[in-house]
Amino acid sequence: MQITFEFWGALRRAAGGDERTLALPAGAGSIGDALEALADAIPALGEYLETTAVAQGDRLLLRTEELEDGMRLALLPPVAGG
Repeated sequence: MQITFEFWGALRRAAGGDERTLALPAGAGSIGDALEALADAIPALGEYLETTAVAQGDRLLLRTEELEDGMRLALLPPVAGG
C-alpha cells in the first residue's frame, strides 16, 4: 500500500522536504498505523506527530479511520497565535 504524506509548516523542515511516499506493510490499516510507519521512516517527525492534524482534501481525519491505497494525507502542525 502506498501512502503520500504532505508536510506543512514546521513539519517540512523536520521532514527535509514537502512530501514523502511510503510503502506500508500489508497489516497497516489505519491512519494511526501510517503515522507510526512515518515516525519510523523519519525519526525527526516523532515529536510532532502526536499533536499533528491529518487531513485529506478539506476533511480532517481521525487516527482510527481506515487507509486506502494511494491516499494523499496532509499533515498539519498545531498553530498558535497571539
